[in-house]
Amino acid sequence: MHPTSSDSAPVFDPDGLRQYCNGSEAIAQKLVEAFLKSEAGYLEAMGQAIHSRNVEEIRAACHKTWGAAATVRAAAIEAAVVRIREEAIAGNLAAMDGCLRDFTESFARFRAAILMAYPNLNL
Repeated sequence: MHPTSSDSAPVFDPDGLRQYCNGSEAIAQKLVEAFLKSEAGYLEAMGQAIHSRNVEEIRAACHKTWGAAATVRAAAIEAAVVRIREEAIAGNLAAMDGCLRDFTESFARFRAAILMAYPNLNL
């Protein structure tokens, strides 16, 4: 099941991330660090795709970001991506600016939550 609202989705699932990493906090931290180091790229790619109003570009940006967000269990980002993809497929390109704001805000919430959970990240 994919989340559909980034406002109602948990920011991230630390237990799910630990389980994915076979209980290794070190691996979880490395995954989160890599994801956050790539944050600007995800935001830029999605912004460019949305501003292009090209559905295929939007879908490609969604696919790339969703996979990475799912790996680190960033549920709110996943939900924002799902919303963008669904709106684009439905042809509701007028909703894209609001979707991009939601997407950007979900990254900010994730970063804040991660920095609380992993205060010693090497960013």
